[in-house]
Amino acid sequence: MRVQVPPRVLNQGSDFQNLTNRKKSGKGLSSALSSVVKTPIYPFKPATLVIPAPSSKNQSWLIKFYVWHVGKQKLEMQRDYECNYIKDIEQRKKWCKQRIKEINVLLSTGVYIDDSSEGFQATTPVQNSLPQNPIQQPTYNHIEHGMSVPTIIEGIDLTLKEKRGLKHFRDYNQKLNKFKDWIYEFGLQGHSLTSFSHKYIKQFIESLKQDGLQTRTINNYINTIGLVFNTYNEQEDNENTVKNPIEKIKKDKNPKGKNIAFVQEQQKKILEFIAQSNFPHYELISITMFYTLARTKELSYLQPWMIGAKQHDQIHFPAEICKNGIEKNVTITDELEEIFTKYRIRELPKNWYVFGKGLKPGSEHYNEKFIGTRYRENVLDKLDFSMDYTLYSWKHTGVCMYYLNGVSVALLMMQAGWEDPHTFKKYLKSLGLFDNTEIKAKSPKLPM
Repeated sequence: MRVQVPPRVLNQGSDFQNLTNRKKSGKGLSSALSSVVKTPIYPFKPATLVIPAPSSKNQSWLIKFYVWHVGKQKLEMQRDYECNYIKDIEQRKKWCKQRIKEINVLLSTGVYIDDSSEGFQATTPVQNSLPQNPIQQPTYNHIEHGMSVPTIIEGIDLTLKEKRGLKHFRDYNQKLNKFKDWIYEFGLQGHSLTSFSHKYIKQFIESLKQDGLQTRTINNYINTIGLVFNTYNEQEDNENTVKNPIEKIKKDKNPKGKNIAFVQEQQKKILEFIAQSNFPHYELISITMFYTLARTKELSYLQPWMIGAKQHDQIHFPAEICKNGIEKNVTITDELEEIFTKYRIRELPKNWYVFGKGLKPGSEHYNEKFIGTRYRENVLDKLDFSMDYTLYSWKHTGVCMYYLNGVSVALLMMQAGWEDPHTFKKYLKSLGLFDNTEIKAKSPKLPM
């Protein structure tokens, strides 16, 4: 459960009107608290500002504080990132000082977390003035301008509700929840659909690029975010249509040759280099990806128990680690079995990761982003391969060679875990693979 301190929370509801009135009149917060809080207060840890070291990769400031969770009977840490949208450092410090003061006043009034109510609850001795429901996240435009347009978070939730059960729901759910996490991280959850600028979406896109996502995937994120605004506009009882901010965003074109396979000479060059290097485990991941057509993320979670889980000559990939959320069972070829035997993979502890930290078998999971980066640094860069080539090129190489050896599209889709024949054929076309036999046989002749 996510709990955030509402911006300007002291202005929400009658519970805190006494506090704010005294604050505005200059009587001070301490006198206000002394007049309101007379009952036992839940434990808390006051808000503090956390500023990262200059050497830190993540330069986001945050305000950290601890709230009492009545269900768990312990303090839970909360984080507030909203200050990062104030670019002037001095102004940001002033804002944080005021924000910390307001959070601590709120904590002093007896705020706590209750899962059954899904939010903050407040307690004061003036029981008649207390709300029965927890303090909710504010919707700035609703409150300040009397508008009925929902917040960006409400828009996302509405979209997921409307799209549930559709073919691509898993993809929508994954992308919109990642977008929602980013919104909360930067304190943008109070914006309405009308005030959520295309500039925010551009900043989110930049974060995706920094994560190493490819152009096509980023463009899919943009389209999915656009659904949030379109879904709201399509509601029958909607009296206020909103402009879709993605109309102002220019999508990058998919780079030509993005899906590039290694030719035979390159395959030989890579494998010979690996054999002579100090990274023999790179042979294992190269050949495993080539024969299984598995994605990097799927291989990062590969554990020995999955090998032969259902049949001896198959690898079972559970749904939760597969891109499309559907489990798959991949055939182990004789050549791949030889590599597994060479590295004694079936003898490893069942709960280890085949490609653990440092790409070596171990108990610690290794992030797929690091796998691709290390392969690039330790193999492809040293061989002066262009940036178009990646570890993923082994998957493309496997698809090409299976196809050219006569494996049907249907069986290729099963091995690779593809669901949609249309998109798979587009993928084959991007690799330069398509059946042109009939075109050649029935080519019309021009009079010469």
